[in-house]
Amino acid sequence: MIKDFRWIALATILAWAGSALADGPAPSSATSKAKSPPPAAKSSDSKSSEKPAEKLTFMRVRRDAHEHPLALEIATGHYVSTQGKPVTVDLIGAIHIGDADYYRRLNQRFRTYDKVLFELVMPEGQSLKGLGDHRSTHPVGMLQQSLPGILDLDYQLKAIDYTAKNFKHADLSPDQMAEAIRKRGDNGASIGIKVFFDILKQVNQQSEARAKKGADFSELQLLSAMFDPNRPLALKKMFAEQMDLMGGFGTGLGATLDTILVQDRNTAAMKVLKKEIDNGTRKIAIFYGAAHMPDFDRRLTEELKLKRESISWDSAWDLRDK
Repeated sequence: MIKDFRWIALATILAWAGSALADGPAPSSATSKAKSPPPAAKSSDSKSSEKPAEKLTFMRVRRDAHEHPLALEIATGHYVSTQGKPVTVDLIGAIHIGDADYYRRLNQRFRTYDKVLFELVMPEGQSLKGLGDHRSTHPVGMLQQSLPGILDLDYQLKAIDYTAKNFKHADLSPDQMAEAIRKRGDNGASIGIKVFFDILKQVNQQSEARAKKGADFSELQLLSAMFDPNRPLALKKMFAEQMDLMGGFGTGLGATLDTILVQDRNTAAMKVLKKEIDNGTRKIAIFYGAAHMPDFDRRLTEELKLKRESISWDSAWDLRDK
């Protein structure tokens, strides 16, 4: 139980739950494009012959022909209006620690948008200058700040230019998050109990999935990675495999944290998006953690009637043997 919880916590903090806190042979290029997953074909036979719809995910491990990991990739979804004002919205998934080149490419891409709506749980009016230079006192933030040095990666809050003129905050403040929790009748104790039982459920699901794949992450493997001559790469491969596995369980957070960290904050971001569209902004990006994106996809296609036109992939972690 303790071992499984540690892996869930680490992978969640790394990216799949990542919340930015202020306090066959694969193609060789860094970015690859793919058409949007088609809806599942309906069968005229029995229900047992119907294939389930392909699960939408914004994070994957790209592999070679021998199933060796080559890169941890993050997706961008491209959406276009089908009615009303002409508008395009790109869902740009984020991972909060990544290769320097990954963040350099993102900064270049952000310049092409009229507005970039970004996530950042911070007090109202906080300065965006030098975000990555402040030492966080929050446990999640502290771990996010320490991992880049261990994994030979960059920290998102340091690498991304949040002071760009087209950047717009589209997230909750800590007080607003707390208020949303109170409105549901929850408090620290009730949240703690719910999260505990969510974790138990996640542990059981992931244990079953690992058993089916024959992919168990033992303490011996972790110890081996720690003493590997290329320790950062060995650890990145282990974490990437765990996050890839978590992708099969939605956000991987459980219902309680999914509501607090994803649903509530996505609702706030959608309000900002709708205002931008009403104000005539035509080319918009939503820059949020990859765990938020399937829910954003649903909101864009169902609430705003946008069409998902394509999905492209960008390498965030280079996992090739050096």
